[in-house]
Amino acid sequence: MTKNISLKDWNGAGSTTVTVYAIKIEEARNKQLSPLLVPTTIQEWSSYVSDGKSSENYIMIDLLRIQRRFTITGKIYRTDIDNFREIIARGGSFNMTYAGDDYWVNMEKYTLTESPEDATGTTGHGEEAVPDYWDTTFTVIEGTSYGESHKP
Repeated sequence: MTKNISLKDWNGAGSTTVTVYAIKIEEARNKQLSPLLVPTTIQEWSSYVSDGKSSENYIMIDLLRIQRRFTITGKIYRTDIDNFREIIARGGSFNMTYAGDDYWVNMEKYTLTESPEDATGTTGHGEEAVPDYWDTTFTVIEGTSYGESHKP
């Protein structure tokens, strides 16, 4: 079963939209924690350094920063590849619609793979047919770029 994911960005002339036919969607949340060594005396500090810093005097500080990532594996029609690249090339955040919910995201990384073996037959002009779609895997991080407001 596939779910459609819509990517949309705005430029001065209007908006660009790409539909990704998702095969696999992974959502991950990362929480940033910082361990802090708390020595009670100078002598204790010296012994921690020499014995490899015993973990019993560490406390964990929760920085209350949670990062949400989506990794999507799917297909993009050949006619949408240039629009997909254009959205990424503009940089900054863009809108992603998934399961009826809108997210403002930034692209972390992506791959596009053209699979010639997926093409069947010929174009009718003696040329080999090309696949109608490209395979893609990309990871986006939820959030907007610094100083950037949501686009219309």
